[in-house]
Amino acid sequence: MKMMKVVLLENIRSLGRIGDVVAVKDGFGKNWLLPQKKALRASSKNLQLFEDQKQEFEKINTERKKDAEKVAAKLQGVTLDIISPAQANGVLYGSITIKDIHNALKNKDITVGKNQIDLHKPIKEEGQHKVSLVLHPEVSCDITLFIGGTKEALNDLMNPEAAKKKETSIETVLVSEAVEAVAQEETSAAEA
Repeated sequence: MKMMKVVLLENIRSLGRIGDVVAVKDGFGKNWLLPQKKALRASSKNLQLFEDQKQEFEKINTERKKDAEKVAAKLQGVTLDIISPAQANGVLYGSITIKDIHNALKNKDITVGKNQIDLHKPIKEEGQHKVSLVLHPEVSCDITLFIGGTKEALNDLMNPEAAKKKETSIETVLVSEAVEAVAQEETSAAEA
C-alpha cells in the first residue's frame, strides 16, 4: 500500500489541522485531497509555499468556520417532516437517504451540501431520528427527522399527547361497545 505525505491546507476531520504534515494513502491524496485543494504534497518547496501563505489559509478557514456557525445557528431546533410509504409495522417500503434529507432542507430554504449530512446508513423505519450535519471540521449540529407513512402517522409522532388521547378515546369506545354487547347477551340469556 503506497503512502504519500501531504501538508494540510485546511482542517480535516479525523485527519488533522492546517499545516499538519500527514501520511495518507496514495489514492486518497491524489484523488481527493490534491484536486480539492485541501492539501499539497509535502515537498520542501510546498512546505515553504505553505509557510509563506499560512496566514491566508488560516483566514480562509476562519471565514468558513464563521459561515458554518451561522448555518448551525439557523439549523438550531429545525425539524424535518418526511412522509414515506410504510408497512403497518412501521417499516418503510423504501428508505430515507442523504438525498431525501438534502431535498427536505432545501424545501426549508436551508442550503447544506450533501457531503455535510452525516448519515451512516439509510433510515428504514418510521419514527423520530436524529441526524448530524458536519458543516465544518469544528462545527456540527443535529437536526430531528419525523418520518411517517401517512400524514396522520406523522402528526401522531410530532404530537404524542394527541395520539394518546385518540388511543384512549378509541379504547373507551371499544370498552363501551364491549359492555353493551355483554349487557345484550345477559338480557338475551335472561329472556330465554
